[in-house]
Amino acid sequence: MATAFTFRERPYKSTVFVATVRPTAEPPRNTIESGDDVKLYVDEVAVFVRILQALGGDGFSGTIIGANAPKVDKYSGLQPGATISFAEKHIFTCSKRH
Repeated sequence: MATAFTFRERPYKSTVFVATVRPTAEPPRNTIESGDDVKLYVDEVAVFVRILQALGGDGFSGTIIGANAPKVDKYSGLQPGATISFAEKHIFTCSKRH
């Protein structure tokens, strides 16, 4: 699974974790797990991905949910359903799905 895009690296800060937690529930761990939704960037284009699996080290694979890409050939591979791989340093936000 080759990824033809260069993802922007997150600035020197941690991934921002987002979750809706009921008052009686424990908050989810701040780890990136299968089923989480994450946001990456290619240039200025936000790419929304659902994590499929950890690839070892700090790598992940996921399925594109959507992207706010213009209809330009350069971004034609950012179609929903495409499977991509990327590193943790490319993840800006992680939405927990609990």
